[in-house]
Amino acid sequence: FSVPNQTICSNQNSVVVQLNSTSPNVTYSWNASSNSIIGFTSTGTNSIPVQHLFNNTLAADNVTYIAYATYDGCLGLPFYHTITVNPLPKVAFNVSQLACINTNVFFYNNTVGATFYTWNFGNTLTASTYNSATSYNTPGNYIVDLYATSSFGCQDSLSDTIQIVQIPTSNFALLPDSGCSPLAVSFINNSSGYNTSYAWSFGNGTTSNILSASPPTLNYYSGFNRADTSYLVTLIASNLCGSASKLDTVKVIDIPHASFGVSTKNGCSPLPVFILNNSTGSITNYSWDFGDGNTANVKNPGTHTYFTAFNDTTYIIRLIASNSCGSDTLFDSILVHPKNVFSVVSSFPNSGCTPLNVNFSAITQGANNWHWNFGNGNYSALLSDHQVYTTGSYQVSFYANNGCSYDTQTVSINVFPLPVINANVNPSAV
Repeated sequence: FSVPNQTICSNQNSVVVQLNSTSPNVTYSWNASSNSIIGFTSTGTNSIPVQHLFNNTLAADNVTYIAYATYDGCLGLPFYHTITVNPLPKVAFNVSQLACINTNVFFYNNTVGATFYTWNFGNTLTASTYNSATSYNTPGNYIVDLYATSSFGCQDSLSDTIQIVQIPTSNFALLPDSGCSPLAVSFINNSSGYNTSYAWSFGNGTTSNILSASPPTLNYYSGFNRADTSYLVTLIASNLCGSASKLDTVKVIDIPHASFGVSTKNGCSPLPVFILNNSTGSITNYSWDFGDGNTANVKNPGTHTYFTAFNDTTYIIRLIASNSCGSDTLFDSILVHPKNVFSVVSSFPNSGCTPLNVNFSAITQGANNWHWNFGNGNYSALLSDHQVYTTGSYQVSFYANNGCSYDTQTVSINVFPLPVINANVNPSAV
């Protein structure tokens, strides 16, 4: 043979074995056998070609080649060539196919027939222990290789892929995030992550664990007394690695609620009235009409003074509070009394014989309250009235006022008795 006996590892090629002789006209034939080796050629002539051999056991085994030389029809004695095939390690390991970033991933070695090990975790780190562990700080897919070497120096390997995932990101958009009541809001879920579940809290007492990307549109309403209302929307995105949350606010704007108070509702001219604006809501414009021809567009107009000359006058204050959603209007009234009160009275007749029926009448300006004192113990709140007097003199008064000023008018009534007739008869004269 051209080469000595060979030793190789399973799943390797042998070298060509040439059969040589110094004698001419020599031919060769050979056959091969083995207990457990596969992949060899069992018979052949002349050279033994390259053999790709496999040993699937855990022990070394041989392929034995027996060759014969034939010369001029004579068969020579057999000669032998042996290829020893050492087994490869049976490489195996277990690892979770899914793991979280920055957590230990454990690799459990089940290899047999090896004495030395090299791990390549795909994250630039390696190890040479039987079992091992590592962590990953970036999500993605990683190929993990285990190289095992036997005592024969034969090496085999096994690869597996693991997926590293991270806590999901929680993110969403509100379309729109503010507007007039009722406000229809759409939720656009922009979260990302592996196998993520979602828990929504919409801030109005409703929740959702919908698995789809985005929940349906919801209507939001303003709160008590049409006040602007903010709703806190929360999204929690969760997976096997943990959870993350996102908060945002829906602001619902309603038509304003117009409200104001006044320091007094009535009084004497000139009457200063302090006006305090109590309106609620997101108000962008105030329109005041004070009822006396004056207007303003400020939030709080402060003190406004009202006047009247002769008569009680009612002024209507109007406030319009408005924004982009609409407006609300409120009215209130102020009663102003004049400073001066004037009265004119008349009576007829002012004198006469008992019983005397006297008619009284009065005209007043600026007053809202009046009464007669007829001087005889009788009173009246009518502008026109009458009295029957008996003999005597009477002082009649008319009083008019408005709480700010007053006027008094008086008249005198004189009542005379009826004449008395005395008649005497002189009998002597008859």
